[in-house]
Amino acid sequence: MGANVDGCIKRTPRSCGTSVPAECHYRFQQNWWRNAPPDYWTAAVGYVATTDCAQVGKLIHARPVDAPVWSLLLVADCGGKGDYGLEWMLRNNIVAELDAATFDRWTAVYGRPLKIEMRGINE
Repeated sequence: MGANVDGCIKRTPRSCGTSVPAECHYRFQQNWWRNAPPDYWTAAVGYVATTDCAQVGKLIHARPVDAPVWSLLLVADCGGKGDYGLEWMLRNNIVAELDAATFDRWTAVYGRPLKIEMRGINE
């Protein structure tokens, strides 16, 4: 059935812990993904929303600029339509929104404003 991580069974988390954002939890409950997350999605150390909804469910590499190591993140959401989604992100030069835990970890080391870089996992 899959590995249990923070109370979540791969692809079917019934009682996810607080480390899984609400949007991600909802997507698993409703099986509402643009791309089904790969079986190894639990290797992700965080979650991200991007401006491209076609990426939802995919894994990407991201890191703070100047960080020596790339981290695996699950694209759990996207900007979508409307003034508080994609348009807001573009208007404010935001290409990604990190989950709170990842943001806190990275800003504790790399400071604010946090600049990150991302790449696909096949690069």
